[in-house]
Amino acid sequence: MQVINVRYQDGVFIPLGQVNIGEVHEAVVVVSEKKAEKSKELTQFYRQKARQYFKDNFPELEVSEDILGLVGILNKH
Repeated sequence: MQVINVRYQDGVFIPLGQVNIGEVHEAVVVVSEKKAEKSKELTQFYRQKARQYFKDNFPELEVSEDILGLVGILNKH
């Protein structure tokens, strides 16, 4: 048995690397949870949203950079 990593795009599964299995085989694809994008721009966007949320809902609290450092790590899409 081989493990072949794939990505789902436009209705088909695309291997993420070279596949050499020799003969025609059937396969089962196990769909795991979607990985969060980790671009700096997306992380900054969510940090700003978190900062604004705290400002709007808890104006008396100062937002810690340590807390904002978790944004992008804990955010699930």
